[in-house]
Amino acid sequence: MIGRLAFLGFMLTIPLANWLVANVGTVCQPDVCLIPVAPGLMAPTGVLAIGVALVLRDLVHRTFGWAAAASAILGGAMLSLILAPASLAFASASRSPLEPLPACSMAWFSSWSTRGLAVFRYGATRASASADRA
Repeated sequence: MIGRLAFLGFMLTIPLANWLVANVGTVCQPDVCLIPVAPGLMAPTGVLAIGVALVLRDLVHRTFGWAAAASAILGGAMLSLILAPASLAFASASRSPLEPLPACSMAWFSSWSTRGLAVFRYGATRASASADRA
């Protein structure tokens, strides 16, 4: 039951992030709403969904495996194509399945998740940050 809810929740985080980007923020421009994340630094409001997405992704991966996690990403991208404005949905759908972050984190998860949650969490965060900078 928890795994199925995690799968559904993870899949819905992509359309949620797109909705946040289009509708919520302290500064809204025609294509994107932004929030302050540090002094002088603004980010799209979709970043608010990333923490939940990462936890749910790990639950889905642990429960059903990497293929289920990847299919939830693809399902979320498909939902975005239906629900979000065309330009945002296209950007989200073309980026999500192809970016290195999910592949890097899922590879780390597969090899280290049995060694303890704290060690895994630290390593997954470092691996994701490295891939995100590339």
